Amino acid sequence: MDWVNPFIGTNGSGASVDGTSGDFYIAFSITGGGNTAHMRYVVGEKAAAAPQQPDWRTCGKCKSLFFGPQQADSNCAAGSTHEAAGFNISLPHDIPGPSRQAEWRTCGKCKTMVFNGNPDLKGVCPEPSPASHEAAGIAFNLPLNGPEDSFPHQDQWRFCQKCFALFFGPHVADSDCAVGGLHVPHPNNYFLPFNRPEDGTHQSNWQTCGKCKVMQFSPHRADSDCAAGGVHEPAGFIFQLPHDNRGPGRQEGWRTCGRCKSMFFNGDFNNKGTCAQKSRASHQAAGLIFHLPHDMPGPGQDNWKFCTKCFALVFDPQNADSDCPAGGLHAPQGFNFRLDHT
Repeated sequence: MDWVNPFIGTNGSGASVDGTSGDFYIAFSITGGGNTAHMRYVVGEKAAAAPQQPDWRTCGKCKSLFFGPQQADSNCAAGSTHEAAGFNISLPHDIPGPSRQAEWRTCGKCKTMVFNGNPDLKGVCPEPSPASHEAAGIAFNLPLNGPEDSFPHQDQWRFCQKCFALFFGPHVADSDCAVGGLHVPHPNNYFLPFNRPEDGTHQSNWQTCGKCKVMQFSPHRADSDCAAGGVHEPAGFIFQLPHDNRGPGRQEGWRTCGRCKSMFFNGDFNNKGTCAQKSRASHQAAGLIFHLPHDMPGPGQDNWKFCTKCFALVFDPQNADSDCPAGGLHAPQGFNFRLDHT
């Protein structure tokens, strides 16, 4: 608080930014007047941090993004459960904005990050047979076109137009889509944060599946379904994906598939992609809605892309070794997502 009094002088201190935490404070001024005194009050209010969920990982098999804590219960399009690899990604959720895409959810069956924005199409889940993804948990808001903050991000994450999962575009040639073949990437480029602490708008423990190349949630690996067979195999960075955090340069609508545990794009009301569960049905959106940063410069891992076949988020550089639940390799297209990781 500071104040100015024409009779007794001036006293006070100004608002500041915490250099360690990066917290900033918003000042509100109220001015009152009278015959004997004039006082000005400045009240500091700590600004709320963007909520994030950590522990999102890339499946080293199918190359989609899945939720690491559900790895044991995931389904990988490459077979068995997802295999966590790479960064621990924190995804932003519950923050709207033009640079984020909402409706990204965890599939409750395969545990992949999938897009749940289309009420009529839910993609294809690899478990137990290709059926739709089942949305569960937080709704993520994924950053598009560039990083959302100073933390490192990885871009080139793509939406698979076949299975609706989020997979790493550069790995599309080595991906596994729940629909069969490779992922088909959408042009959207998502920027996924990593190497940052988990907070209210970033979820950690997201990793690339080393088999199918989708982004999958490692904690749910044991219950996942990989398009390459078995469960996902987490590899590489641990990403912290933004959810409930809208803003410029983000794409909303990225969700975890409740069945295969991959991250998929849920923003298409008519198509939910292909889940890696054996039925190869649509993804089922679950959990947070992620807002992925895309097409932005800055730290983090880029080249994460949307697979236009299965709708998963996949790592494009590894696509030649991916497995898409829709069959063949992932087909990464669209935004270049850059993700924070540790």
